[in-house]
Amino acid sequence: MRRTVGGSDPYPWPYDGRLEGASVALVVVGVQQHWFDRSDHSPRVAAVLERVALAVQAVGGVVVLVQHCEPPAPVGWPAPAKPRRLPERGAAGAAAPAALGSLVASSGGPPPLLLEASGLNGFHGSRLDHELRKAGRDHLIVGGFGAELTVDTTLRGANDRGYECLVLSDGCAPIDVALGARALSSVTMSGGIFGAVGESADLLAALPTPCRRPTD
Repeated sequence: MRRTVGGSDPYPWPYDGRLEGASVALVVVGVQQHWFDRSDHSPRVAAVLERVALAVQAVGGVVVLVQHCEPPAPVGWPAPAKPRRLPERGAAGAAAPAALGSLVASSGGPPPLLLEASGLNGFHGSRLDHELRKAGRDHLIVGGFGAELTVDTTLRGANDRGYECLVLSDGCAPIDVALGARALSSVTMSGGIFGAVGESADLLAALPTPCRRPTD
């Protein structure tokens, strides 16, 4: 039985019709104060991502949260003279904001996996690809904060690695609204060059019914 997200653009996601908990992961990027404070409508987007996280966990999917830190300077090289774009590991702004506490500590299943990436791409200098492949997850639902930077770059990294991706239009908080809209539009070019774009309500309606444990 094919199961896809209605209304996703430019094609019904996923392309293979295999929307099931065993293959799905929600990847939330920019999960830190640095991006939360700079992004548009962050509290609203956080609420969307929390609902999706609980639903994904309820059907057996996994949730991965990614933080972005400044890459360490190569050994023996002088520290860069240019201003740092990202917080250093352990610095103020690197931690998850209090507003995302319920997402980080989601109780719908196993606790989300929290990873650190070196730079904007969630796959760069992180265990993201390793953890997804270890869990057998090749269908990614992607959202987050600083979206035209973190989501866009991570999405391209996922595409390079063969993942089938859905970007949540209402699960992305961009720093600049116009740039965020253009980044979402680029996903749909050439028939979905990087995947598809959809809304959380359509995804939640398409997810399989959670398995219920028999009562004692």
